[in-house]
Amino acid sequence: MYASESFESVEIFLEAWQSARPYVGFPPKSAGTQERAVFISNLDVLLGRLRNQYSGLTSASHSPRPVSPLVQRVLQRISEAYADPDLSLDALSNRLAVSRRHLCRKWKEHIGQSFGEYLAGLRMEKAAALLKESSFGVKTISVMVGYRDCNYFIRDFRKRLNCTPRQFRLTFLHPEKSP
Repeated sequence: MYASESFESVEIFLEAWQSARPYVGFPPKSAGTQERAVFISNLDVLLGRLRNQYSGLTSASHSPRPVSPLVQRVLQRISEAYADPDLSLDALSNRLAVSRRHLCRKWKEHIGQSFGEYLAGLRMEKAAALLKESSFGVKTISVMVGYRDCNYFIRDFRKRLNCTPRQFRLTFLHPEKSP
């Protein structure tokens, strides 16, 4: 069955796959625990990125008006300040001199997911990249991507990527030693 036959839109399809996670059974039984975790986490990140990109494209291309300049400013600010643990919708609305409610409505209209989910997804992408590409410790990386509490970062990482940051890093450093 094709996605177009069972879902009204690509966005609904991506959302369904991201929430139901049917791909958890895709890795072969012979794959080790960490290999399975990395495969699944990579698909989670990929689906999140596709959903974010698709939401932005559909808002821009299918709506009668282009992406709001306000939302563009917020996206720019998030990309510059994602590591700020105080970054929030309230802080951004104050900085941009707009009401929180207006900003929240515009955000949801153009991005298609909550501000918190978007920010957490971005922080996880940045953390995963740092784990792969640097030798910084997990605590340092948690601070670098905007978490005040390393234990919360580890729990959130595990929830979103199905492995701890340490397991994630070990899999990329030594894939041949994955169980």
